[in-house]
Amino acid sequence: MHFGLRRKRIAYITFSVFLILILAFPPISSFPFTSKAHNPEGENTPHAGLTEFAPPIIHNRHRMDKDADGIQDSLETLISQQVTNRSAVLPVVVTLQHPVSDQDLDWFKMLGGYVTHVYKYVTYGFAGVIPAANIPEFVALEKGKLSVVEHDAPIQYHLDVGVPIIRARPTVWDTLGYTGSSNHSIAIVDTGIDDSHPDLGPFEDLNFSSKIVGWYDATSDSSTTPEDYGEHGSHVAGIAAGTGAANLLQGSDRIETTFTYVLPPDPPGPSVYGYVDYIDVENSGVIDLNCSWGGTNNVLMVLSSPTGEVERRTGTSQPLTISYNTTGTANPTGRYEIFVGNIAGPSGTPFSCLETYPYQGQNDGHNLFTGVAPDSKLVGVKVFDNTGSGTASLIIAGMDWIIENRIEYHIVAASMSVGLVNGATYTTLDEKADTMVANGIITVVSAGNDYPEFTIGSPGTAAYVLTVAATNDLDGIASYSSNGDTAKNEYGLIKPDVAAPGGTFDPQFGNKILSVDSNEVDAGHTSYVDQQLNDYQQMAGTSMSTPHVSGLAALIAQALGEWNWTQEEALKVKMLIGMTAFETQSGESSNEPPLNRGSKDSKEGYGRVSADAAIEATSMTHTIGELGNATFGPNPTDKKVWARQVSLMAKNEYRFNLSVPFGADYDLYLYNGTSDNYGQPIIVEKSVNASTGTDETILFTPMESDLYYIVVKWVGGNGSFNLQSTGRLLRDVAITSVEPSTNETYASWPVNISVAVRNNGGATETFNVTAYYNASTLGTQTITNLTPDGTMNMTFSWNTTNVAPCFNYTIIAEASEVPSETDIINNNFTDGYVEVKMLADINGDGIVDIHDFTVGGKAYGSVEGDPRYDPQTDLTRDGYIDIRDMMIIGRNYGKTC
Repeated sequence: MHFGLRRKRIAYITFSVFLILILAFPPISSFPFTSKAHNPEGENTPHAGLTEFAPPIIHNRHRMDKDADGIQDSLETLISQQVTNRSAVLPVVVTLQHPVSDQDLDWFKMLGGYVTHVYKYVTYGFAGVIPAANIPEFVALEKGKLSVVEHDAPIQYHLDVGVPIIRARPTVWDTLGYTGSSNHSIAIVDTGIDDSHPDLGPFEDLNFSSKIVGWYDATSDSSTTPEDYGEHGSHVAGIAAGTGAANLLQGSDRIETTFTYVLPPDPPGPSVYGYVDYIDVENSGVIDLNCSWGGTNNVLMVLSSPTGEVERRTGTSQPLTISYNTTGTANPTGRYEIFVGNIAGPSGTPFSCLETYPYQGQNDGHNLFTGVAPDSKLVGVKVFDNTGSGTASLIIAGMDWIIENRIEYHIVAASMSVGLVNGATYTTLDEKADTMVANGIITVVSAGNDYPEFTIGSPGTAAYVLTVAATNDLDGIASYSSNGDTAKNEYGLIKPDVAAPGGTFDPQFGNKILSVDSNEVDAGHTSYVDQQLNDYQQMAGTSMSTPHVSGLAALIAQALGEWNWTQEEALKVKMLIGMTAFETQSGESSNEPPLNRGSKDSKEGYGRVSADAAIEATSMTHTIGELGNATFGPNPTDKKVWARQVSLMAKNEYRFNLSVPFGADYDLYLYNGTSDNYGQPIIVEKSVNASTGTDETILFTPMESDLYYIVVKWVGGNGSFNLQSTGRLLRDVAITSVEPSTNETYASWPVNISVAVRNNGGATETFNVTAYYNASTLGTQTITNLTPDGTMNMTFSWNTTNVAPCFNYTIIAEASEVPSETDIINNNFTDGYVEVKMLADINGDGIVDIHDFTVGGKAYGSVEGDPRYDPQTDLTRDGYIDIRDMMIIGRNYGKTC
């Protein structure tokens, strides 16, 4: 007998016209229900005065409505399929350009519609059910007010390693001192949260002494207290903010984890279909497996070491057990595989396998499976009912509730492992996600698990959200992690934004992510009662990478201090996370990102997040002149990024020099203090030599005083670097223009030379300005206390009485050097020439003759302002050309140069 492996599919919540369950739960549907949490009398909340809501982001045109008739194109297809069935109804979501009015609802009801949700904050609109044939008539009534009507699609589901990898544990917790604020919460939009698990409970509404401070059940279950019959939400919540209270292991001991699923169909022939799980045995000792199931199936259980099968059991009697001592074997430690298969019996039978095995704690004083932000609070937003059913309208209802209650429940971040099936893009869903960010909620969305078949879909394509890809234990991009497509983003943005640990299904690259297993059920949405209380289980997917980043977002929000629920704050957190990510340069199968040296790509975004560097950038400064240093290394838990704030003054030249150790490749970046419009970091300067052991240097002069970020990133190798910085005040005075009052004159006539001066440097300056004609000095003037960016105009009077006529003279102005001046080239300015002529040589040909009389004659009798008036003929300079001017020509007649 041999057995084939049917691996657990990836955990990733997704919705669309047809949404699929990555965790392989059955198809679902639901009847929506809304509820609102209360604020107990006398309960004080911070920022009580902040009642403003950012208006919903709603566009007039959508890609999903290409003919711009107000009806989603795919919904039009569904309507056309129902033309012969006048009683057929369709669930829809209506998006309006204005707040919902009674008239809007009355029109919908008049046409046979039934309203299930009204949205006020995440969008203007409502959800409901309406006869398919009446949808065009409703659209006609709403003409001019409607954005789009779309199909309300049914939805289905699409730490001890992960937290140290991103260096939240123990660096951020212990060294930097951030574990999440007890006055901030993370909203988990998912299957719910199990408040009975020690890592996640207890719950008390608006009691910030409890772990779960808020709860909203958007489904028809109408639960008033937290619950999770899907297991997924509790797993996500544990990664983001679990306390790890159920396992206190520090040193060498044994731990318990649970492997649950449902048995696949009994295959024909000798094959056995089943599922695999991997456990990491970190010390030699006994592995105990205890498997039970909810039926009469004949079950196969196999334990394999890294080099092959070591034990197998079959049977119909429960429990099925294996006990194997690794001590003295060829593989006393390593990754062991557990297989559970169905030899005979019905498919869909739930099973639960308790895995007890030797393990090694972190010995850092923290609980073994502590989440990223363990002191942050949780708010459960349940959008799937207890059978796993849900609709897109419920997701929107959850988002709407979060915006409405964000201040009351102190929600600074939302973790949303959701996405449209097959990478579909709905601009309406992107708008709703962006509206959450506009209301100051750091919205973190999973990229999806569809590589290579499909690219990232909505809401991961939303502009303002943080879209997260998944990495394995070796910092490579996981084989399933969806890539982005810029054509699917209305702004042409690259997605994902960053990557984080999501686990892998390939044992050569690591394992899945261990986190909380709900105490409600085993095998998710089944009737199979939980077999082991307060346990943990493994899942993998971008659903798991997402809460790593939402937890990190909560840590940064704590480091930033007071939170005012603005888009600027939310985008700043996104910027800090993206800015301090590093490029992985590796991936499973063909899902390998390129090395972009600071740029973004469609596989990993800016790269794998570095919690320690993100907090450094948020809370630590680099002072010009001090020495910065750190040690980087290639191992997943080694430090990879060093970041600091740095204040730079205008008109100063700064030099940053990074000393790179032999054989290593580190890059140096200077980032702007603010992001672009979408929260993406802006590189001001970078030094990214590709050769190893080569130092990196940045030279930068800011035009304005501002905050910047200096960041060092690992590319390859290992060792300590030194970062030295220097700054010097730029001192630079410049002549910006020289303008003579005329370009031709007679000897003895005065000429005014206008000179414009500017202080381009950062110090107040006193200096001399000298004007010249050829090599002769016209004069020198002193400028006193010219401030930075200050300008001054001065005039030099040139007496040409003793200047030899019949020559062109070059006019020059020169500013004297100021101490330590950085640019002396602009201290000189030359403005052409001035022609000095003999008196009465009107035409400038070098002789006073009849031609000059002719020119004078033509102007004779004219006055200044007259079109015939010629200043070169007005030899007496009295503004009138008369006989006296002609006499001067006569007296000089015949003179030559």
